[in-house]
Amino acid sequence: MTTYTAPPTQNDLVLHAGDHLNVAAKGQAFETSIHNGGVESVLSGGESWGTTIHNGGLELVFAGGRDIETTINHGGSEFVDGESIRPTINNGGVIHIINGEVYGATVNYGGRELVSGGKSINADIHDGGLEIVDKGGSSTGTTIHDGGREDVRTGTSTDTTIHRGGLEVVYNGGTAVSTTIANGVETVREGGKADSITFEGSHGTLNLSNPAEFDGGTVNNWHVGDVIDFVNTTGLTLFQTPGVLHVETAGGTDYNYFTKGQQANTTFNLVSDGHGGTDLVLTPPLGVADSGHHHLFV
Repeated sequence: MTTYTAPPTQNDLVLHAGDHLNVAAKGQAFETSIHNGGVESVLSGGESWGTTIHNGGLELVFAGGRDIETTINHGGSEFVDGESIRPTINNGGVIHIINGEVYGATVNYGGRELVSGGKSINADIHDGGLEIVDKGGSSTGTTIHDGGREDVRTGTSTDTTIHRGGLEVVYNGGTAVSTTIANGVETVREGGKADSITFEGSHGTLNLSNPAEFDGGTVNNWHVGDVIDFVNTTGLTLFQTPGVLHVETAGGTDYNYFTKGQQANTTFNLVSDGHGGTDLVLTPPLGVADSGHHHLFV
């Protein structure tokens, strides 16, 4: 059991059970390997580069500390109150963003990024990866790839892009702002909120548990094949004024959705989604067939 300090600069340390590296102000550590029971603490003014965290290893980045290009493997954990730049989270690894900021995280299969009061900026969520935004935390510029997922619980996501096969779920108390649905799926559950979406491509889906969850929202660039699905909601009526869709429930409540960039020569219609709900769709121009779309329900 050994305690190391930086300064002086530490290179290629291997930390095992009971070993501890403290990277203090003006200190630097390079290529540290943290194994079961080992701990690296990056204090205010300290920097750590290229750390690898293995099963049972732990890295703590305190306020004012900075961590750069850490790799978190199965069973490894990193807690961030300072800054973490370009971390990679692999299968079974977890990064916890408490009050700090993480820039450019790559979350791979089985990896998790937990944003609990801090900020995640420009994360990439790949197949089997998960980002959870909770407890007042925020994500900005997240990109969700095929098989990736972002859960927005009691936090806020802004400028998320969802590609085909990607999924964002906004729960009660969560808010999604300015989402781009690039052939992917955004699902807003009861009590969640989405304020605007931009369809990119022609197979995007916005699932709404209740029409109220998008009231006052704006839909940009709507094309044939893009869908708003009112999950489990039937008996709706629809009428349109310039730039505004009015959706009325069977109980007489009217919700307004603003539209910009609607595909030319198309009209809006309500049809069954085949699962007990109602789809709001664009009808293609005469003689042009809709190529179809695919729902992802959660």
